[in-house]
Amino acid sequence: MTLMITATSAITIQREQQLRTELAAAREQAELLRQRAESARLRAVTAEQRHHDDIALIGEKLIAEADDRDWCEVYDEFVDKLNINLHIELPLRERDYTVTTMVELRLDVTATSEEHARDLAEDLVRQAEQRIDAMDSITAYPQESHRYDVALDD
Repeated sequence: MTLMITATSAITIQREQQLRTELAAAREQAELLRQRAESARLRAVTAEQRHHDDIALIGEKLIAEADDRDWCEVYDEFVDKLNINLHIELPLRERDYTVTTMVELRLDVTATSEEHARDLAEDLVRQAEQRIDAMDSITAYPQESHRYDVALDD
């Protein structure tokens, strides 16, 4: 913004100078307030992050104590109930599990014989196994092709 003032007398020139001084002071004050507001915002963000970090550390130490003292079930029940009323929840205990399951594949193939059908199915199963094995934390163990149940469609 540009302030245009035309001076015609000494009083006008003096007032123009006074207005310019006041405008500069107001700009300085506005910048100071902006800096203070930004500083307060950063302090609030930092305080919030510290609060989250504190809760995470408390949870980590409580989990370690629960594991060391064999209080796992008591801890899990207590924290589940406590977390309902907390703004920032305590972490829950996590454990690694291995889940084994059987997956049955039914493949429709067109073949000249049972043996040919088995060979085609084996290729398809191998492709599926490669895709499954490419996924994180999953390993496929297909059964041997001689154990495939092959039936002629009517």
